[in-house]
Amino acid sequence: MSTVTDDLLIEGKETLASNNAEDIHRFADRVVSVEPDNWYGLYMRGCGYALDNDLSNCVANFRSAAENIEDESVAAELLPTMCQLLAECIVRQDGSVRLDFSRVGEFMNTMNDRLPECDDEVIVTDILGRVIEYIGANKVPVPLIAYYGCKALVVTAFRAYVQLGFFPGFFQSLKQIGEILIGSCDEKSIKLIRGDVAFIDAVIGAIESAVSDRPEEDLGRYEDYWLSHKLDSYVGHIMQAYQLSAASANGGFLAKMSTKMMNAEIQTFIKIYFSAKIE
Repeated sequence: MSTVTDDLLIEGKETLASNNAEDIHRFADRVVSVEPDNWYGLYMRGCGYALDNDLSNCVANFRSAAENIEDESVAAELLPTMCQLLAECIVRQDGSVRLDFSRVGEFMNTMNDRLPECDDEVIVTDILGRVIEYIGANKVPVPLIAYYGCKALVVTAFRAYVQLGFFPGFFQSLKQIGEILIGSCDEKSIKLIRGDVAFIDAVIGAIESAVSDRPEEDLGRYEDYWLSHKLDSYVGHIMQAYQLSAASANGGFLAKMSTKMMNAEIQTFIKIYFSAKIE
C-alpha cells in the first residue's frame, strides 16, 4: 500500500499549483524513488509530463497511478485534474512529436475500473468538455493538430466503452470543437475539418439508427456481452473507417472511393457489434 500522508498531499497540491513542470517532476521523483508504485508520485509525474506536452508519458503514468489506487473516492477526486491536464496537453501539441494514443484506451479502462459505478462518469465527455472551454479562451498552437488529437481521442474510446449510446455525444462534441477551431485555421485546414464532418455524421447516423431499432434491455445484453469479449472484431472496422476518413476529407481523385469504403466499414462495425449471441 502506498504511503500518502496528509503532509505529502498538502505539499503535492502546492507544488501542482505552481504549474512548474520541473518542480512537479522533482517532487514526483522524490516520492517514487522511495516507493516506485506510489500512486500519488505516479499521478504527480503524469501531471508533470502533461505540462511538458508529453502525452504518451503523461497517460502511462496516469494509468500506473490508477492501477495502484484502491479507494474509489480517491480516483474520483483525481479525475477532474487528470481530464483538465489531458485536454490541455492534447490541444497544445505543435506537431514536433508524433501523437500516440495507443495507451489512452488502456488508461481509460483502468481508470473506469477504479471509479464509482456511474454511467455519468465518462472520461471522454469530461475531456472534450474541457477542450471546448479551453479553446474558446486560449490560442491553440496548431488548430488542425488539436482537432486531429481530439478526433483520435474519440475514436480510441471505442477500445474503452462498449455502450454505443455514448458515442453520438462524443462525436457531437468533436464537431463542436471543429467549428470553434475553424475560426483560427488557414484555408487548407478549414477544408479538412469541414470535410471530416461526413465521417462524424456517418458514425452518428449509423449508431443512432442501430440503437433506436433495438429494445433497451437488448442493448444492455450486448453491452454485457462485449464487456467480457474481445473488442477487436468490431473496433478494427471503425479504426479502418477512421483511417479512410482522412482521404475522404481531403477531396481529390480518391475522395469518392474512400468515402464509399469508409461508410462500408462503419456499417460492418455496426453489423459485427450486433451479431453477438445474446441470451
